[in-house]
Amino acid sequence: MKLKEILAKVAKGDALTEDEKKFLEEYQEPDDGGPGDGGRIPKARLDKEIEKRKQAEAKADELTTQLEDLKSKLEDLENADMSEAEKAKKQAEKDLAKLQKQVADLTRERDEAVSKSSALERSGKVRDLATKHHFTDADYLGFRLQQDEVDLNDDAAVSAFMKGLEKSAPTLFKSTAKPGTGTGTEGHGAPEPSAAKKRLEELNKKTELSSREIVEVAELAEKVKAEEAASGAASGANNNDGGADGAAGK
Repeated sequence: MKLKEILAKVAKGDALTEDEKKFLEEYQEPDDGGPGDGGRIPKARLDKEIEKRKQAEAKADELTTQLEDLKSKLEDLENADMSEAEKAKKQAEKDLAKLQKQVADLTRERDEAVSKSSALERSGKVRDLATKHHFTDADYLGFRLQQDEVDLNDDAAVSAFMKGLEKSAPTLFKSTAKPGTGTGTEGHGAPEPSAAKKRLEELNKKTELSSREIVEVAELAEKVKAEEAASGAASGANNNDGGADGAAGK
């Protein structure tokens, strides 16, 4: 089974077998930085990660101070005319090496804590943004924000991005209209392409696809096919209803 063959089937609109779908789902490439951790980040967990980062930073600062003190003592011993100077110097060198390793380890832990904390903070911001704008898929929103390199701390940039996304993919936003407040445009002109169809067209224009996008293409193709089938069935039912009404009026 080859990826190229499966993509060719998708491009033609052919249905995929279960084995082919499984192959796409399990297809792996180098991590492209996809967002989201599968759920909202609890504030308590975020606070805990931030506290761990602060403790690591404080400990690293403390050990750095001790390191500087030992360096100073070592210099004093080297310059002192003492019979035990060489012995003390040797011990100081051992202590110095030990502290240097501890500083290196704690610095690494601090950097890891900072990175993890930043990822948790970003995930929380993305989900809050999705809730605020009634967006249905926070993981996809995070992916688009990262892909477009949107700075979440720049309110103007975020606002412009969300307005653009609402225009390009309106069906990914939950409707806030109350029942009975229709637009009154039913039956006028061609229907607006669905979000799935728009996204599929967008991906088909790309010359290269990531593993995430390859799976997305397959899923979207199935969804668009189902939408078209459902639309055709609904149209046929409406025509039949119209014919029945006409017959009843004779």
